[in-house]
Amino acid sequence: MKRRILAFITVTALMATVFTGCGSSKTSSNSANTSSAASSSTAASSASSASGSTSAEKTGDVDTVTVVTANSYAPFCYLDKNNEYQGFDVDVLKAIDDLDDSISIKFETCDWSAMLPGLDAGRYDLCAYQLGKTDEREQMYYFGQMPYCYDAGGAIITTPEHSSWKSFDDIAAAHGTVACIVGSNFTNYVEDYLDKHPNAFQTKYYDSELPAVLEDIANGRVDCTINDGAVALSKAKDDNLTNIELGGYVTEGTPIWFVYANNDRGHELAAKLDKDTKELAQSGKLAEIAKDVLGSTKAADLLTESEYMKK
Repeated sequence: MKRRILAFITVTALMATVFTGCGSSKTSSNSANTSSAASSSTAASSASSASGSTSAEKTGDVDTVTVVTANSYAPFCYLDKNNEYQGFDVDVLKAIDDLDDSISIKFETCDWSAMLPGLDAGRYDLCAYQLGKTDEREQMYYFGQMPYCYDAGGAIITTPEHSSWKSFDDIAAAHGTVACIVGSNFTNYVEDYLDKHPNAFQTKYYDSELPAVLEDIANGRVDCTINDGAVALSKAKDDNLTNIELGGYVTEGTPIWFVYANNDRGHELAAKLDKDTKELAQSGKLAEIAKDVLGSTKAADLLTESEYMKK
């Protein structure tokens, strides 16, 4: 096995603005800024000091690749009680690190609002945060040719009172209020529905991450959100929110991508990781990681069966 992966943590205090290129530009005057991302940064700060190194470091012939990810997005990317990076996205990158002797992965973390701007500034080489493609992102960043998994689709995250909701139409019929995280893939689905059905239901936008939204759902401030069901239930359990349940799934599984800066460096890395990811999928290692971390091979199976594997 190649050298042990370096894990450093960069703490970023940038929370004042929303990066409009991350997704939709439809923000609301009732955006609810919370302390979730700030507490996430505090946890990261206690783990280590900020790294001042550049993202394109080289050690001999080995290229150090700096990956920015989250520290509290279980089961995909998070810090455990020993401040070690864990989760599906992390394990995929660790497997790539083991497979490819030409690179060494280094992890860093920051607030969601600063991840993609960090690519622009050259602080990171790629972002791994369960991101899908949007028109806005494709105009600014590079995705390569190979996703590293599929998501399971977006579920209605709500309370027992509304767990019978199986579709956006059900939310509309009940005049529900949907919490939308700015820049989230799932928010794009909500907005697409509302583009076709104007004023079908109310929305409330959040600059913060999922735990703050779940707390508001549990306390009746909003009725539901759309997100990954496994992630939502895991976070609800961690925060002792016992009245969070799943309704129906309103979106199908979609490709999930590493996001690179749209420059020569980003294109070069994408070509390497595309090849490595395909090899992980073909060997069955990706399915093994999915089964171990997510409890199902679906995230890997959808990729293995996709057209991307034939390119």
